Amino acid sequence: NLNKQATGMAPAAVLRIMTPIMKCTGILDHKAKGALSSLFAIADANFTESGAYIVPYAKIGKPSQMAQDDQLAERLWEWTFEMFQERGDL
Repeated sequence: NLNKQATGMAPAAVLRIMTPIMKCTGILDHKAKGALSSLFAIADANFTESGAYIVPYAKIGKPSQMAQDDQLAERLWEWTFEMFQERGDL
């Protein structure tokens, strides 16, 4: 539930306005569909592409250039590690 899980990220009033708009445009979808890609990867007897990039809904896609950027991945890893350290989670 975006309105409950995104606390602190956007004011509640903004989320109340944006959520219906995002649902209509397909940015948000029903939560039951959220598991389809994961279930496809673990339960489909015909799925044999371990490590594949799976996109909604249960399709094999191609990662963007940013997703394949090793330097960007390293920066994200370092930033994430620092954030966890600052929060005391590590």
